[in-house]
Amino acid sequence: MTRGNPEILNHLDLDWLEDMFLYSLDYCLGRMSYAPSVCIDFLKPCLPYMQNRVLGVIYRRINEFNFDAFKTGDMMYPREWNAFKDEVEAELQKRGWKYHDYAY
Repeated sequence: MTRGNPEILNHLDLDWLEDMFLYSLDYCLGRMSYAPSVCIDFLKPCLPYMQNRVLGVIYRRINEFNFDAFKTGDMMYPREWNAFKDEVEAELQKRGWKYHDYAY
């Protein structure tokens, strides 16, 4: 299996896996290591398979994260996280969702 291969979805309980997606996101947001890029690389090809609820939570958590509070600049990958957030939003928009639908 290659990194980011959504074939793993065929072998695991989807609800459990989506919870793991959110845990990894929470862990990696704001990290100053390789973890954010690994997380983004893994989650990106899985976006079309995620439930709207999970996509909405991912979008909201990235949107609400205050990168400036840590004053570490590019070390936390704000550009990469915001680009990933844009991909999540695009996936939701393909499904007919608007921001107010998942800004809970």
